Amino acid sequence: MKKLLSQLTILLTLFTVSCSTTPDDPVPGAYFNAPTTDQDVIAAANYAVKAKGLELSEGDPSASNTLQLISIDKAEQQIVSGMNFRLHLSVQEGKKTRKAEAVVWWQAWNQAGPYQLTSWKWHH
Repeated sequence: MKKLLSQLTILLTLFTVSCSTTPDDPVPGAYFNAPTTDQDVIAAANYAVKAKGLELSEGDPSASNTLQLISIDKAEQQIVSGMNFRLHLSVQEGKKTRKAEAVVWWQAWNQAGPYQLTSWKWHH
């Protein structure tokens, strides 16, 4: 009887904890919303635009593909070995405004380069 009561107590505790979470609670390993005004988000967005601009100019040195960040439309974070930032950006490319999704991996302790652009997708 004591064992059954102990098991029921554990189940009731787990049920109570699972019911007390809200949809805004981050799920481990999942992306969760981040404020677009957060300084870490802004730094990651600026890095992404700069890195993509350098990549474009390396592919065609005669091109003037300088990119400029216009706005961060949405930001999400994912805790990994460091932090992934998934950013929905409005970017000025030449005379056009374009939308893009960038993923930047950040490790504060990586002295060689704490940021790395891991993904860039243009939206049409």
